[in-house]
Amino acid sequence: MAKQIAFTPPPLTPKPEFRNRTPAATEERAEALLAAYELLEVARRGEAIDLAKGIIGARTAIAQQLAEFASKPEAIAAMRNLIVMGKILAALDSDVVSNFARELKVETTEAKDDAPPSLWQLTKHANHPDVRRGLAFMLHTMELLGRAVQAKPADGNATHHSTKSQA
Repeated sequence: MAKQIAFTPPPLTPKPEFRNRTPAATEERAEALLAAYELLEVARRGEAIDLAKGIIGARTAIAQQLAEFASKPEAIAAMRNLIVMGKILAALDSDVVSNFARELKVETTEAKDDAPPSLWQLTKHANHPDVRRGLAFMLHTMELLGRAVQAKPADGNATHHSTKSQA
């Protein structure tokens, strides 16, 4: 039969700098635990924990449905389109979009109270430089959209017929 080997671990002598940090670290950990308990209590009262338990409990069904959806051609097309739309949004100048959103908010609040403009007022308004600039941008965008619709995806050699220089 095998004989037991006697083992006596050496006494633990922490370095002085660790001994000095221990009370502070213990207090910090206690504060962190209390904050975590508070967070859990708030989550419990707001029923977030019940929601998380439901999601975890139904994870197999959710994963099956996601996998089933993701394998469909329309889902693949939707994901690809979302990626492309993300690239388009990333290419926009955020200052221009911010200014547009601010102006749009002001205009929509004012337009609620106004009577619709007459055709003559619309014609006069169309002569404003900002309106012409916006119309030119929209027309150029429509030109790009038409070119993209006409182009064959596998071709890659779509011809570029810009009317921008003709204006």
